[in-house]
Amino acid sequence: MFRCDIVLGLHALIPVTYACFAPIVCLGFWLRRQRRAGRIGVAALTSSGLFFAITDFAVWADTNMYLKTVAANNDGLVSRLYAARCDRSLWQIRHPESPQATAG
Repeated sequence: MFRCDIVLGLHALIPVTYACFAPIVCLGFWLRRQRRAGRIGVAALTSSGLFFAITDFAVWADTNMYLKTVAANNDGLVSRLYAARCDRSLWQIRHPESPQATAG
């Protein structure tokens, strides 16, 4: 993964990305004790949700791509999470006045 980061380019949020793996590794240790389908499902959903939430929060907090508000109606944190879940072109169609639509 680090080799890919070097090839694709380093950025300011790499420490956050790598730090996200710490709780995921802890989930793996939790899972080692008893491997059951339910626990594996919980660990899979929790780890992907943690990675998504932590890295998207870091992008919102560290960059100027989104306003530093929480509300969804003015390109704040909720809008950041929503935009990450939707196709970029649909987001631009629904919010033509947003900075993302005019940024290209």
